[in-house]
Amino acid sequence: MADAFASLAPLEEHIKQLQGRKMRLLTEVEQVEQQILLAQLKFATLSNEAAPISRLPDELLTSIFALTRQEDTPRSKAFQVVASHVCAKWRAVATTTPLLWSEIQVILTFRNAKSKAEVDTELDRLNAYLTRSNSCIFSLKMEVIGNINLEPFLQLLGLQMYRCQRLSFSISNHSSPVSQLLHHFGSLEAPILQHLSIHIPYCRLFDYDTRQLDLVRANILQGGAPALQFLRVTGIAGHLQPPLSRLTTLHLDGSHMDGLSFEQFRDILQSTPEVINLSLNDLWVETPVISSPQISIPNLRCLRIRARPEYDLHSLLINLPVTQLESCAMSQIASFRPIEFTNVKSLTLEHCSLIPEDVGNLILGFPAIQSLTLVSGNPSSILFALGYPGTPIWWPKLKLLFLNDLFVRAIPIFLDAIHNRQATETPLERLYLDRETRKLLRSKKNLEEVNALLPVENHEDSSPWPAGLGYEDEDDGFWY
Repeated sequence: MADAFASLAPLEEHIKQLQGRKMRLLTEVEQVEQQILLAQLKFATLSNEAAPISRLPDELLTSIFALTRQEDTPRSKAFQVVASHVCAKWRAVATTTPLLWSEIQVILTFRNAKSKAEVDTELDRLNAYLTRSNSCIFSLKMEVIGNINLEPFLQLLGLQMYRCQRLSFSISNHSSPVSQLLHHFGSLEAPILQHLSIHIPYCRLFDYDTRQLDLVRANILQGGAPALQFLRVTGIAGHLQPPLSRLTTLHLDGSHMDGLSFEQFRDILQSTPEVINLSLNDLWVETPVISSPQISIPNLRCLRIRARPEYDLHSLLINLPVTQLESCAMSQIASFRPIEFTNVKSLTLEHCSLIPEDVGNLILGFPAIQSLTLVSGNPSSILFALGYPGTPIWWPKLKLLFLNDLFVRAIPIFLDAIHNRQATETPLERLYLDRETRKLLRSKKNLEEVNALLPVENHEDSSPWPAGLGYEDEDDGFWY
């Protein structure tokens, strides 16, 4: 036993020596790995510098980044973020190009904001965009789903409102969106803000203020918004009102609003004397029985409107100055009683299935039509009138016809209408068809027949409203 214990000491010493050697080798391996990483980094840097694109001046690379960024889609990862992770040069150029960070999107949902850490990450992201956009004019779209703390986001945004040009909020399933927006934006000044969209759908989980459109004075942006031209309020956002006097485009959506008195509706419209474009969706206005317009909007030229099926739209229309309109779009209209739109040259009908008597009222009510757009619905009665082979020729000034989502059963009457119309003294000059309609006619071997009668061009209904807006309005839910 004594001999056995005596032999343990050398072995213990040997183990310690081996462990020491292992530690030295591991340290050496770690040092070598660091040297490899440094060498790889230097190699990659030299390789990038040797690449032809690295010889481009920073100004030219900036222009390329800006052009590439314009091709971003809603589902793609932001190009500026991807570019900043490619190499040191690209990161330096990307992070110091303010225009790359001027289109900001904040998304807070149950999925990406489950914890405070995740919310803080999104807040840091907003701060990074605002910092990198520097003093550049920016646009921001904020989408919130859930009862998430908005205070730090609104506070951060409020500090930068002096350079915000377009602002969009969509806040749902939240306990206090209106009060928070009032608190943070009540007294703010927005000197260059041109576009403001606020969508707050009703949520039965919370108690909301039911007052809508009951003010004719600003309760947000009271510091001034002299450049504000476009305003959209939907849902329970009707209680939020910026300065209205300079608006040229107003969109009111009453999908979640209580009924409005005629006085409320009249006062809100007449507080926007410069409005040219008016969009009304699902509003329920208690209108008086009258024989002449009661609402004065001297500059109104473009109207689009959709009403609930059970609402008497005629009683609303006769209170509006429709004789001064030049463009009109109506959606889901089930009937049309006599009323004169004497100067409307462009008419859009979406999901409007009218009986022949109503079609007659429509034709007589819009005598100056030059452009007609038919989207979905059953256009058979309208097409029949359009190509009526006898006299009088209905809509004699009509030159352009746009067709979207033509049904199979409407093809025969459509073909008859085109044949008959082209045989008159006032034929159509051009026909525009969307992709699905072209595909349908091609499958029935009718597209060449139509092409032989008049020029046919491709048309996809993706134009922003109003015409000439100049940018994509992703929040426009009128057609959906």
